[in-house]
Amino acid sequence: MPIGPAVRGLLGPRCELIAADTYRRLFVDLDSLAARIAEMGPFATMIEVGCGEGALMTRLVARLGPRVRALGIDIAAEPGRSFVGDRSRVGFRQATVAEVAGEPDRFDLVVVSDVLHHVPRRERVPLLDSCRELLAPGGTIVVKEWVKRGNLAHAAAYGSDRYISGDTTVDFYTAAELRQAMRDAIGTETPMTESTVRPHRNNVVLIGQPTM
Repeated sequence: MPIGPAVRGLLGPRCELIAADTYRRLFVDLDSLAARIAEMGPFATMIEVGCGEGALMTRLVARLGPRVRALGIDIAAEPGRSFVGDRSRVGFRQATVAEVAGEPDRFDLVVVSDVLHHVPRRERVPLLDSCRELLAPGGTIVVKEWVKRGNLAHAAAYGSDRYISGDTTVDFYTAAELRQAMRDAIGTETPMTESTVRPHRNNVVLIGQPTM
């Protein structure tokens, strides 16, 4: 068993949440990311693709206000299991983005955070295509990804995903590769903004509003 799941099992639910949040802060400030996304609003509906245990969703729902309706999906079991907030307006499902894109619901905001480096390269643009299909007219897509740079932070991030989380196929884009994948999915004519999130420049955020 990878180190991360083994340690989480020993800690118990409450301590696990605290430990996971503390460890995650070494790599990305989710509060800053949620604030950046909320600035693009308001949004009435949102979906987070690859929501994991719900750490970012907790912050997004708090930032986006009491009227937002949210859905988190993940292919792993028990998505959103650590979410803290009003579950009457937030749902979680174990599902692929392609499955949800085949349904009628559309969203004002689609968020994909630190998912792509866990996906085989040939499947990344199709995944982003499905994310674009989830957008309501005038909707916003946000892709946050840890990108490859020649720094110690990247070596630590690779080691974390490869040896602690146990993902033996982890593969990071460069910033240029990430931009191209986003362009391939949302179109070269779509305005796109780019920024970074502390504490490392490896945390790249791309925001686009594709025309429908």
